[in-house]
Amino acid sequence: MPDTHSPDQDNNSLDWGQNQRAVVDLLEPLQERIVEEIVNRVSHGGLKDMSAAELQETARAIAETIFTDMSSSIDLQFTARDKALHEKQDSIVRLESERKVTKNILESAPVGIVRLDSDFVIKEVNAAFIEIANLKERSQISDKHLNEICPGIGIARFEKALAAGQTYQVQAEVGVFGESDTRFFDWAAWPVTAEFGLRDGLIAMFTNISDRVTLQQQREDFVATLTHDLKTPILAA
Repeated sequence: MPDTHSPDQDNNSLDWGQNQRAVVDLLEPLQERIVEEIVNRVSHGGLKDMSAAELQETARAIAETIFTDMSSSIDLQFTARDKALHEKQDSIVRLESERKVTKNILESAPVGIVRLDSDFVIKEVNAAFIEIANLKERSQISDKHLNEICPGIGIARFEKALAAGQTYQVQAEVGVFGESDTRFFDWAAWPVTAEFGLRDGLIAMFTNISDRVTLQQQREDFVATLTHDLKTPILAA
């Protein structure tokens, strides 16, 4: 016969087991109260001269009082538990919403962002990093060592950042993605703390500043040429 057992049944069984435990925890001190109340009345002679019917009625009154308290205690217990559960669920929803917003921001960022584990294996990248790596698919990068994608970057510097627990920054570096890569990048790497079972690692951010470097070089060349041209007639005279 097919197995009709479902995970929900396990969850319901678990909840029922927890509820039973909660009831038992409440009953134990209440049982002690019953015994204490009866002993107290006996010791003061309150039950000595009672008939069987009176004793039964007294016991019933004691039980009603105590079990009314027990019912209120159980209601309070489950009300508090339900409230805590709803608050936890609301927190999870808010956290998930914040994660989605953060992920969307990182994915649409105009700079390349990559998450590495402590062995410098690439775990996550955004669209901008895929583009600056001159690749088309995320699968071409994921779970590959950083050296395979950025052979010119030098892992030693990432090791230093991870060991020191500090940010490592480099400006206007050429050859990040190989010797033939003539682009210039500003990049930084900083360690991150693991959560939800993820290993400690690094976040690295790459900004392509090739256009800015080229513009700066053109500006410097223009100033040098202009200065030379202005000096030449004076010297010739």
